[in-house]
Amino acid sequence: MSRLLLVGTTAAWDYIEELLAELRRRRPGPEVLAAFLDVPADDATFVRNQELVAATLGLHAFDPARAHRLFSETVWSPAANARSRELMAGCDVVSRLGEIDVPTLILSGRHDFFCPPSQAERLRRGIRGSEAVIFEQSGHYPFVEEAEAFRQAVRGWLARAG
Repeated sequence: MSRLLLVGTTAAWDYIEELLAELRRRRPGPEVLAAFLDVPADDATFVRNQELVAATLGLHAFDPARAHRLFSETVWSPAANARSRELMAGCDVVSRLGEIDVPTLILSGRHDFFCPPSQAERLRRGIRGSEAVIFEQSGHYPFVEEAEAFRQAVRGWLARAG
C-alpha cells in the first residue's frame, strides 16, 4: 500500500507576506539576511551560509553546533541551490492537491520559518483524508528537534494507515 509523508513543505511559494512578517518579528541580523538571500559562488561561503541560516531561521532554538551536525554529511552545490530557487519560485501545485489519493501525513514544526504551519494546514485541507501533526518545539527540522515525538507520530500513523 502506498503512503505519503510530507515534512516541512508547501504546495506553493506564494506566502511572501507571511515570511516577511516573520522576519520582522524575529529580526535576524544583516549577516543572516544576506546568507538567506544570497547564493555565493564559492563552496566554503555557501556551506557557512547554509549552517547560519539553519541555526538562526531553521531551528526553533538557535544552535550552530546542531546545524553543523545536521549538515555535516551534506554535499552542497551553490549552482544546484540557485537553480532550485529559480524553479521553486514558480511552483504551485495547490490546484492538484485533490489528486493525491493515498493516505498522507503532513508534519511541520510550529516555528518553521520556511514552511510554517499555515502551509501544513493548506496541504491538509487540499488532500482528502490527510492528517497533520504540528511539533510545538520545532522549526523546520522536527525530525531532529523532537526526534522521538517525530518517530512516534510516524509509527502511530503508519499503524493506523494500514
